[in-house]
Amino acid sequence: MIHKRRRLFAKWRRTQCRHHRLAYNCLRNKIQSYIKDRKNQYNQFVLSKLDSLSTSRPNFWKTVKDLLGKRSYSNTPLIRGDTVHYDMTSKAKNFNEYFTSISTAPDSILSKILPRFHMCTDLFIPPLSIEPLDVYHVLLSLNRNKSKGFDNLPNRLIKNCAQSLATPFSLLFNFILVTSHFPTAWKIASVIPLHKSGSLHDVKNYRPISILPSLSKVFEKLIHKHLYSYFKTNNLLYNRNSGFRKYHSTTSNILEVTQTSCCQR
Repeated sequence: MIHKRRRLFAKWRRTQCRHHRLAYNCLRNKIQSYIKDRKNQYNQFVLSKLDSLSTSRPNFWKTVKDLLGKRSYSNTPLIRGDTVHYDMTSKAKNFNEYFTSISTAPDSILSKILPRFHMCTDLFIPPLSIEPLDVYHVLLSLNRNKSKGFDNLPNRLIKNCAQSLATPFSLLFNFILVTSHFPTAWKIASVIPLHKSGSLHDVKNYRPISILPSLSKVFEKLIHKHLYSYFKTNNLLYNRNSGFRKYHSTTSNILEVTQTSCCQR
């Protein structure tokens, strides 16, 4: 219909015939009405799609981006100084130089000696022995949609094979604890730039995100579970500390500050 409308418009401009103008106006109004109806249908579809999702679900924002037509900006040129970079290798090198320059600690800080800490308890952390059942539960908790790390081992594969991998992984983790040697390959992270705001061409408008190998995260969760249980059992955690604690968040911290301020008035 669009092509027919263009032909009628061109024919009316050429002939200045009233009949051709009426035909063009009729088709134009019909097309505008059709576009308006389709937009209303799409808006209703978007609203129904969002109503069926919860903001707590992992795929909520992915669905929002798909509905809004957000696209990847991997082909966006990068400008640093007076130079414009188009190829991926050059852009990666500039991101690396910028992220390294803003994350390097000055020598004055590195040369300082850490202060001595006072003993809060006479208890010692009991030896940790990682059981296959604990590994199995952690493997099942992995997010299938998370990006894979430097080892190219996807979470989907590890999670699907959790029952078969639980025992060999537990042997590997216990060997790491006995030898006190953390694998060097697990310390290597894939760093990707994430756009914050502003121009997409400015390197300063990006922040780095480090993606570690999945096995290092599994091992970290197992160690965290053991240490957190020890700290909580022996009351070694500050009762007003809300960071990185279960059932605590910034909301609980704000409520604590608000309550303390009100009580001091």
